[in-house]
Amino acid sequence: MFVDRDTQVEKVIREVIDNANTHDLVELKIMHHGKSMRLQVFVDSDNGVTLGECVKFSRSIDREIEEQEIIEGPYTIEVSSPGIDRPIRTEKEFQRKLGRTIAVDFIDTKRKRLRGVLKSIADGEIVVQTKKKGEQSATLEEILEAREYI
Repeated sequence: MFVDRDTQVEKVIREVIDNANTHDLVELKIMHHGKSMRLQVFVDSDNGVTLGECVKFSRSIDREIEEQEIIEGPYTIEVSSPGIDRPIRTEKEFQRKLGRTIAVDFIDTKRKRLRGVLKSIADGEIVVQTKKKGEQSATLEEILEAREYI
């Protein structure tokens, strides 16, 4: 069975992050520039991400790619945290934002933006404490985009 290079690269990166048992792979971008590749790896944990952890992941990923001879040409690996302005997408990401102020836009454009403190997330539903309307809830399916509000 043929497995393309991008799939092999993604598998290696997921294994390195998963084996650490401390961080989650939030997003992976694989970009091709001529004969070279650029791998952007975004990781997060309940305690955030340090520069040292990014370096450790980068070196581990590089070592695995080299040992398995997955990429033949030049490539770069960039490992970082997703950043504060990144959209919040999964239940686990909402868990990490508990107690923080978030802004939520909805798929239904008739529903106004929610802005307030994220009080809870459970079973695919969030509860946000707003200043004007008190506690408001929404399911993850209703949300177009949510971000931490700064």
